Amino acid sequence: MEFMKKNIGWFLLSILVFGIVISWGDEDNFIFWLIIPVILWKLPPFNVSKRVFGWAASKDPLGTKKSTAKFMKGKPWYYWLGYFILTCAVMSGIISLITGEYHLVFFG
Repeated sequence: MEFMKKNIGWFLLSILVFGIVISWGDEDNFIFWLIIPVILWKLPPFNVSKRVFGWAASKDPLGTKKSTAKFMKGKPWYYWLGYFILTCAVMSGIISLITGEYHLVFFG
């Protein structure tokens, strides 16, 4: 099972290539091509996301780690609730201006 966990990306990629070959003439085989980057991004042994985010986490050119920690430190819960309500109000205003209809935005 350990071998399967470490190489699951190769197995899924081979199944995907088989599906691409079988459905070559179909109109909907573009879906298979869209899955390839997902396999390369997330599954072992490729794990491109771990390498990219690991590299990005080791760098901090703008000093965002310290400033984010300082921003979040010691804030009470009602501060974050007010921040959320203010953000929703601004988003609602922007969406209302764009669409011409009045919406109250909480999620999405």
